[in-house]
Amino acid sequence: MYSIHSDIRRRGHTGKTYFGSARPLVKIPPEVDFATARLSVAHELGHVLVHSRDDGYDEATIRLPSTPEEECLAEYAARLLLMPAPLWSRLAFNVNLAEYCVGRSSAARVTVHSSIVRLGDPDMRDLGVRGAILWRLNPQARQCALLHQRLTPQWHVCPGAFVPIKRSKARCGSLIARVAEECTAVAGSSLENVDIGTFVGSFVVHAFSWGSVVDGTRLVLSVFQTPNFQPNDDSHDTVDKCHADSMPVIGKILI
Repeated sequence: MYSIHSDIRRRGHTGKTYFGSARPLVKIPPEVDFATARLSVAHELGHVLVHSRDDGYDEATIRLPSTPEEECLAEYAARLLLMPAPLWSRLAFNVNLAEYCVGRSSAARVTVHSSIVRLGDPDMRDLGVRGAILWRLNPQARQCALLHQRLTPQWHVCPGAFVPIKRSKARCGSLIARVAEECTAVAGSSLENVDIGTFVGSFVVHAFSWGSVVDGTRLVLSVFQTPNFQPNDDSHDTVDKCHADSMPVIGKILI
């Protein structure tokens, strides 16, 4: 996770679960901020669920070191706990996915990164999303440079692609550059040719920008979707077709 005011990573999951008593005990260091602590507790509860057996816990598996596969399951369980399916009941093919994910992260009090990753979970509707990048103003860039030259990826979720963090710049005239230039929170979408590191192709780009250019807190979340993607609605007949404009961003946004 990252702070909204810094490009330095915040502390990740810092919790630990103890199975020594009748009930598992999750401990979080007292200096950890609320948002990180909340995610850490949910992650540890995911581990508890992995080791649950009927009315107890597997005495053999709780003594084994955690594997990457178990960590992935714990992360998935944490997202299910903090962002259950009803929270996404209005997710539909015609919404601005970047704006929607920022709104959902604020409502659930989780990071935008967690909200983006939730789009790819197996229980979620496939909307043809192929990647996402959060852009920020590079504090090392010259203040006199054009705004699009100051925008650089802070993190990305682009499986199988290399996206240079703090090296790539937004393309002049791109949707990402245009929404960053606005003075207020703004969303937009556009069909564009994308060439960012090895993440290349033609995508419908969904972008949502907020924060202040003057204060250096301007951010742009971009989500890349396959053009003309036809979702399979067989298992999602109850999805509401409301537009993201009816889903205002509320509360503090955590990156």
